Formats: sequence, C-alpha cells, structure tokens
Amino acid sequence: MSLITAGFLLIKRSPRPDWGSENLLPSEIISASDCLCPQFPDSYAIQWTSDSEENKAKGSDSVGLPPELRAAATEWATESFQKSFGWTGVFYSLQDAERAKALFFPKDSDIWLIGLGLPPEFVPDFLEYAAPPPPKEGYAPMGASGWFEVVKKVQPLPDGQLALNY
Repeated sequence: MSLITAGFLLIKRSPRPDWGSENLLPSEIISASDCLCPQFPDSYAIQWTSDSEENKAKGSDSVGLPPELRAAATEWATESFQKSFGWTGVFYSLQDAERAKALFFPKDSDIWLIGLGLPPEFVPDFLEYAAPPPPKEGYAPMGASGWFEVVKKVQPLPDGQLALNY
C-alpha cells in the first residue's frame, strides 16, 4: 500500500508505562506520541518558549542530548522552526530529520528516526480535522501543526520505509 508522508520524528524509545498491560504492550514503546516517547526538538529546545531552564535541561536529558551540544541544538532549533520542522518537532522531510540526528546525536545514540504515513483515503478527513481553526476576533491566529503542513503536500512516503502499523 502506498502511504502519504505525515512527517518524521526523532524519538527515544521508552519503557512500557506502569499503567500499561504487559499483555497488550511490549516492554519498550516506539510512538509518535510525545507523552510516551521523548522527542527532539520540542519546546525545551527553542529559545523563545516559556519553558523554565530546569524543564529545558530535563527535556534535553530525556532524549540524551549531550550537554556540550545543547546550546548549538537550541540555536539550530530556534532558527529551523517552521523551516525544517513544525510544531511539535515534526520534521518536514526525511533529509531534515537525518541532518538533525547527525548534528546532535552520536551514531550509537538510542534516538530513532521514524516516519509516519497515512493511507491516501484518510488524507481529506485528516486535513479537515487537523486544520487550524479560523482566527477569532481579538486573538492571535493559531498556526498549523507540523503534521498538517506535511500531509497537505500529499507526497508519498519515501521508498524503502517499513510500515510497521497503520
């Protein structure tokens, strides 16, 4: 089955949560959910976010970002936001995700690059559901998520990618 590219993530596998059943979940989780698997980049890696210094350090620690690369990673993420990746940490292309991984994580790191795909018949519904709401008078408009930005291009998932589940 041909899938439409829905974005690329740099994630760290996580142990099964305590609340997760060992009958239903493997001992390690690979997920696009940042609630389950820490991701790079996230708000901790962008200069202008309201994350405290403590939370920025925790975020960097959660993905194993080496301390000596944190300042460079923050500079890169701040500059690359909405160019190489969108909210929250969704890379627009496989090449952008590969570059970021090579820049900030050693080859032997346990950061995984995962790509997500969407069956073509789900694209219209996804775009309708994920579109940013119309602006409300007196409020700043909400930006589109990285997922939305990638899917609206309707490009096939790059060849050679293994579809684990859909």
